[in-house]
Amino acid sequence: MAHLISARNEKVARIAGKEIQTQTTTTKKAATRYRHDIADLTRQVCELVMRLAVVAKHPPTEMTAPPAVLEKARYRVGRVKTPRAKLGLLAANKAKLVGVSGLSLHKGEAGKPQIQ
Repeated sequence: MAHLISARNEKVARIAGKEIQTQTTTTKKAATRYRHDIADLTRQVCELVMRLAVVAKHPPTEMTAPPAVLEKARYRVGRVKTPRAKLGLLAANKAKLVGVSGLSLHKGEAGKPQIQ
């Protein structure tokens, strides 16, 4: 009888060992994957910190357009009225498209107060 009990105990221990190994293998794989992800994130943070240090050391210079370009970009009455006339739009229709009243557009084209 002692022999049967010891055989049963050995079989139970072997099955339990396989079950524990299966569970621990899954956990080990997950832990390895998490450590790998953490290492990747740490590398990304280090790279971003280094980039930030470079940008802080040498901030980008403010870019301005040359005066000739700025002169062309200024608001002029003809630049509002001419495209409207070419498209055949009435002042009221263009005012609706722009989002202002017809009177505001008319005044803006006449060179009075600027359209806001």
